Amino acid sequence: MWASERGARELEVPVSGNDPESLSFAQRRGFTEERREVNLVLGLAGISPRQVQPPAAIEIVIWAQRPELARGMYDVDLEVHPDIPGFEDDQSPERPSWLPIRNRADPPSRPHHWRTVSMRRQTPCDVA
Repeated sequence: MWASERGARELEVPVSGNDPESLSFAQRRGFTEERREVNLVLGLAGISPRQVQPPAAIEIVIWAQRPELARGMYDVDLEVHPDIPGFEDDQSPERPSWLPIRNRADPPSRPHHWRTVSMRRQTPCDVA
């Protein structure tokens, strides 16, 4: 197999929980379920959000406006990723491959360039 010839020990693919055909397709090819994630959607029509201010030392920016923050976002991901249930034993990819992997993980309704970055003293401290 192409991937194993290049050192990959496993392949991971997301399948939507409401797509039984894709789940069946993957299972027929030997994929097994490792964890489940639930994507929640909040319709914004008719909602008037409260105005909330971040703490004085925190600035929230849009990644698309600050693409140079990718390295700091990676550093934050390295620290927090093991705390996410189901990802405890995952090894974070090396930095050059981290960004494309994270971008593919975003649902179509949330383009990766919309990602927000919380900054403390000009340093990323959280990514959402």
